[in-house]
This record gives sequence, structure tokens and C-alpha cells, in this order.
Amino acid sequence: MTEKRLLQSAILVFGLVPVLAGLAGMILGAGFIADAADPSLDSHVRYLSGLLFGIGVAFWTSAPRIETMGSRFRLLTAVVFAGGLARLVGIVVVGIPSNSAVLALGMELVVTPLLCLWQARVAHAGVQDARTNKLNSRTVSK
Repeated sequence: MTEKRLLQSAILVFGLVPVLAGLAGMILGAGFIADAADPSLDSHVRYLSGLLFGIGVAFWTSAPRIETMGSRFRLLTAVVFAGGLARLVGIVVVGIPSNSAVLALGMELVVTPLLCLWQARVAHAGVQDARTNKLNSRTVSK
């Protein structure tokens, strides 16, 4: 399997996390993360869950042509990383949340940036391959 295919597979697998968590939060509202919720908290959780779902879908739709999706991938990574930083501030201010929130923090601050670096590597390799193929086709046609 090529590196590009491995990256595409990783994006599809890791993309399950925001898509499924987003769906759960959209359907269950604040009950997804707490026992009781007031309507404002529930509304906020559902809204943010919709964003999370959308981010996951945006990552998924990047997979088929991943080598050309650098700008989109970097933007999505920046959004996810910013959310992770906000979650980290919450840990410092309020305390350590549930295990699932700590795992999400790892996805936000470690896994997603690593996938972004991997995407850049695959894109760079694709550019190099295209240049090599172009040079080879010029040599053959002479």
C-alpha cells in the first residue's frame, strides 16, 4: 500500500472520532456529556457537536485527493488545534475532565497535527513525482 493510501485510510479511521462524537452530541445534546443540562448548555453542546461533525466530514472529503488538499487540511488542523488549546485551558482552570475528553485532547493536540504533517509529506512527494514524470516524458519524446 502506498503512503498516500495509508494516509487516506488513517484520515477515514481517525475521522470517525469527530463524526461519531458530533452525531452523538447532536442527538443527545448535553446528556451526551453530563447528567443534567439546562436548555442553554444543551443548545451550545448541540451547536458545537454540529461543528465537530462538520469538521470530521470535511476531513473525510479531503481523503480522495489528499495530495491536493494542503490548504484545507491546514485550516481544519488549525481549527481543531485551537479547540484543543481551549480544552487545555479548561484543564488548567477547572481540572481534569473525563477520560474521553483527555483522549480527545490527544487527538486535537497530537494526532491531528501529525496527520497534517503527513499530508504535507504526501503532497510534496506528489509534486516531486509529477516533476520526475514530466522530465521523463520530455526525455522520451526527444
